[in-house]
Amino acid sequence: MNTLLIAALALFSCGNSEVTSKGRDPFLKGNFKAAAGKTILFEKVIPNGATVIDSAVIAETGAFSIHKKAQEMNYYRLRLKDISAGQDVLFLLTDSTEKIEVNIAGNKVNENYSVKGSKESERLRVLVNLIDGLQKSGDSLNAIFVATPVEQRPALSTSFNQIMSDKNAALNVTIKKMIDENPKSLVALEGVGRLDKATDRAYYKKVADNLGQAHPNNPFVKNYVNMMAAPGPVAIGELAPEIELPDTEGKVVKLSDYRGKYVLIDFWASWCRPCRMENPNVVNAYNKFKDKGFTVFGVSLDKDKAAWVNAIAQDKLTWPHVSDLQFWQSAAARIYSVTSIPKSFLIDKEGRIIAMDLRGPALEAKLSEVLK
Repeated sequence: MNTLLIAALALFSCGNSEVTSKGRDPFLKGNFKAAAGKTILFEKVIPNGATVIDSAVIAETGAFSIHKKAQEMNYYRLRLKDISAGQDVLFLLTDSTEKIEVNIAGNKVNENYSVKGSKESERLRVLVNLIDGLQKSGDSLNAIFVATPVEQRPALSTSFNQIMSDKNAALNVTIKKMIDENPKSLVALEGVGRLDKATDRAYYKKVADNLGQAHPNNPFVKNYVNMMAAPGPVAIGELAPEIELPDTEGKVVKLSDYRGKYVLIDFWASWCRPCRMENPNVVNAYNKFKDKGFTVFGVSLDKDKAAWVNAIAQDKLTWPHVSDLQFWQSAAARIYSVTSIPKSFLIDKEGRIIAMDLRGPALEAKLSEVLK
């Protein structure tokens, strides 16, 4: 799940002004040979976007140096200037006391990279790699599934769902261990969002208590602590509140228009990397059950309409989509107390919430149960 930290993590920069600084020992030294000659930006992530701190032109050898330091312990990111911030960003957790080395061996800034000199950034890298690994496993199994004759798919689906369920459970065990070992680490804010809030509420509270003490002024921590303190207005068994927002063409669409079907209310955004990683699973579930009384109702927390529409096309999301383009101030997000994405609610034919945050094989398993 993309918590408020990573949710803003992928937003495009609030400002386009390029900052350069030379003549002092670098705060960050890096190598990104695949991007020689391009400008790389070092940005501080804030709840409503990001601000440029420094920039550098990458040498022919791939070397680059960032001289202006990070400020307080927070989320920062590296991205190429000529590529809009979306999925292709490298996130760091650092402050002004560190000297960092980053080596990017892939063709993208967040592909096959290593970090030295920043324990928090390394912890974040490990977690991101674990999540990416789970997604790649799912993609590989899905490719096999699609290539399998239709008559053989039911047995394969059961087997693959169990494999992914086991992998997801193993990842959750690892995340809990990371939180137990470093409860005051901001990485915990990203990890806890993948846990089930209903069954793992103790971990949600643990993260809120520890981060609230360790980083009381961090805006992402403040949002999280406030979210934990506020009672949620929606719960399993309750009727889903109405959502009434414009679609991609400006036509107002209501959630209640789909009464009589099982509906997955899917909160996401084009800039949310975990959301984009989960989309193939939702697409698979939609294609499998759309003719059996199921649909998806996508609610985007985007600010940029073009980015929203492009992501829908790129990810082949053919179900209804709505957004007021108000980012975290979205009316629907407030009603549903959405403070991290992806976030989903499965409602039955009468509009009653029957499950939350079903991802990967869990979604298909639940739909198989209710759409017999």
